[in-house]
Amino acid sequence: QIKKGAKTFLVAESPEILSQMADRRAQMLKESLPELKSIYNIMGAKSKVRFYEGQEGYLAVYGNILKEKPKELLVIASYENFKKHIDEQYEETWTAKRIKQGVFLRWLDFKTPSVQARVNEGKRGLREIRFLPKEFAFSATMFIYNEKVIMVSGKQKEFLAVVIENAEFSQMQKQLFNLLWQQKL
Repeated sequence: QIKKGAKTFLVAESPEILSQMADRRAQMLKESLPELKSIYNIMGAKSKVRFYEGQEGYLAVYGNILKEKPKELLVIASYENFKKHIDEQYEETWTAKRIKQGVFLRWLDFKTPSVQARVNEGKRGLREIRFLPKEFAFSATMFIYNEKVIMVSGKQKEFLAVVIENAEFSQMQKQLFNLLWQQKL
């Protein structure tokens, strides 16, 4: 800015100035990173709740599952409602990666043709599916792994997930899942 009397004039700077400013900010962030990491680690033990929406949210939720490489992924689903949110090609690629990582899937769902087709794939899908009674139908889907519980709406027009990161909640949901799994439904 240049002032001439009562008027202020704006004068363009060299584009290199923007690059220098970005470099300075990147350097400041790099220098602050150890402190930020220590704050994050202190806070890391606390519970977290995150919301994910749309295609971007779908990819983030699925990507995080593979990134965390759980030994087992528990799913209570209404696949008929859930599948309207998925990209089938991405789903197939994701499933192949899950299998390659050795993540076993235990899946509770309702008996529908699309779920039955998955059952017929056998053990090569690294999954076991059991059926829920149709009189207890619901539209949401839940994923449980490590210390996370992910609830996905089956009624929303766009993908909507709530991710709860809490050891106590996750343990409770795992116990409820296992209780259902053991029933002769």
